[in-house]
Amino acid sequence: MVFLPQEILYKVERLLQGVKLTVQNNPKSARVSKTNGSYLGEEKRSSYELEKFKSMLKAWPVNKPKAVIYILVKSNRFSITLKDGLGRIDRYFNNMYHYPVVLFHETGLSDTNMTSIRSWTRSDVFFQFVKFSVPKWINETKMRSDVGKANDKRIGYRHMCRFQSISLQVTPIMRLVDYYWRLDDDSRLIGQVPFDLFKFMAKENLTYGYVHMNHEHPDYVVGLYPRVNAYLTNKQIQPTFFRKLRRNKYFLNNFEISSLRFWRSKNVSDLLNALDRAGGFYYHRWGDAVVKTLAVSIFAPLESVYQFTEVPYVHKFVNTTSKGFIRNQRTNLSQELIN
Repeated sequence: MVFLPQEILYKVERLLQGVKLTVQNNPKSARVSKTNGSYLGEEKRSSYELEKFKSMLKAWPVNKPKAVIYILVKSNRFSITLKDGLGRIDRYFNNMYHYPVVLFHETGLSDTNMTSIRSWTRSDVFFQFVKFSVPKWINETKMRSDVGKANDKRIGYRHMCRFQSISLQVTPIMRLVDYYWRLDDDSRLIGQVPFDLFKFMAKENLTYGYVHMNHEHPDYVVGLYPRVNAYLTNKQIQPTFFRKLRRNKYFLNNFEISSLRFWRSKNVSDLLNALDRAGGFYYHRWGDAVVKTLAVSIFAPLESVYQFTEVPYVHKFVNTTSKGFIRNQRTNLSQELIN
């Protein structure tokens, strides 16, 4: 039996192809053996990361919400951008509150990438492989025709929107926790977060947290509102504040904190699955932000939605510390509702 540091475990296992030798990073680790020339692929490595995550949860404090910070990263964007973002998460939040960071990634993540990324942060990082594919019920000829007509022609972007809306909450790693904080790789904390955001969510019984609202382009909601209205009528659902929310208004979710119990509830899951089957993510480029906003406005009580203006945060045109944001955009959700 050979014992190795975590950061070189995977690399050594690849070198041991065809050799029946057990490799472990410590005596309590699970065994991973190499036989018949097989190698540790993306999915197997992701499963190994999941097992490590489960082991960490066994020692989770009873009075601490089970929660993660997560980022979906393209394999070609493991760069200085992500490095700076992770460093800021440490400096302004996680050095004090110690929540794990989950990085969802497409294929192409190397062992060297993983080692480098872990060296960039003091946080515990867990990698989860995401395999994007067009669902079998999508007419690909129609999809490619509609993509050609749209302003945004990227199929990959549509994969991302579907993942963030439909798949995230039922991934194996997310099934193990109760809350998540989504950030993008270019999201930036720019000052100390004044309290534990997850404990605040739990204490106040909140469902959804955001920092800013925006207005979606009409080209990206084609067929969405009629589909949602028909669903509510057919299911005889009385929404909480959907009828009052200004049309095409949505929560920007490059900063999003939410309860996973909400997203896994039957009512929400049924709605999202119906929208998924409608094909709008691929035919019309429905965005995850507007779809999730609609779900929140239908099923979440208005008082369970909170704007985290206390968090010093920057993403593109949003800066929660700027005078313009404080003067013009630091508004409560109720001010975006039609009386």
